[in-house]
Amino acid sequence: HVEHNIAEFAEDVAKAVATTCTKQAISRVVLGGEVVALAALEKALPAALGRQAVSLEHMDAELPDHKVLLATLPVMAALQTQHEQSTVTDLLGLAAGGELAVVGVEPTLYALQAGAADKLVMADGFAADGWRCTVCLAYGSGGTPFACPTCQQPVVAVDLKESLAGNAARLGLPIEFVRPGTGLDGEQGVGAYLRYPLP
Repeated sequence: HVEHNIAEFAEDVAKAVATTCTKQAISRVVLGGEVVALAALEKALPAALGRQAVSLEHMDAELPDHKVLLATLPVMAALQTQHEQSTVTDLLGLAAGGELAVVGVEPTLYALQAGAADKLVMADGFAADGWRCTVCLAYGSGGTPFACPTCQQPVVAVDLKESLAGNAARLGLPIEFVRPGTGLDGEQGVGAYLRYPLP
């Protein structure tokens, strides 16, 4: 009888969790509880959600909210680091193979201006100087030229981190920031996934 009640409760919780994850576009879930209840919940979760869940055993159901948060923060931080590392490894691999990705300031600038970028990936510590045309809005890296190479109009110095992120936002592209140590720092701290190959 007790096992039946636990199973029913787990079904209800699983449905509530699945609904919340769908409505709020949550991609990761940390489950906690006593061993029997936790096992029932893991079994009741939809398969797709179960693959996104990480379990913390032996968590007291009466634990105050702030202690639950303290217990889950290290887990979520580790998952985020793992996700960022996976993203950078994938990006670097595709770029090295000449596939749908580029890394480095100039290739990323070109991809954004050509409309080929699909997602911008930037290291938290990325910093670079650049310029932007005041007329055609073309922009580039390095020292500020006397005039825009495209339309010969005046240019202004800009912070490329803000310019890249702003341009990506205007294009409706997702932007992912990754922490130092993921490997993107060695590629000037920036890259992009592509919608189609660049010439």
